[in-house]
Amino acid sequence: MNVTVEWSASLMFAFEITLIVCLTHNIWRYLIKQRRYKSFHIAYFYVLAAMIAVTRAVWFINILVVVAEE
Repeated sequence: MNVTVEWSASLMFAFEITLIVCLTHNIWRYLIKQRRYKSFHIAYFYVLAAMIAVTRAVWFINILVVVAEE
């Protein structure tokens, strides 16, 4: 069962890293280059999305650490 959890957490971590890369690209291209950070709602969305993506990536790392210790 640990192998299944390890593979699932690894796959989800890879997806989260992909999400963070895409999010970083969008922040640079749409928020910074087009100066849309002046709009509160758009800036707030990107801040929350970045916080959620990083938190989930850390969560999957913690799952992998716990599974590796067992």
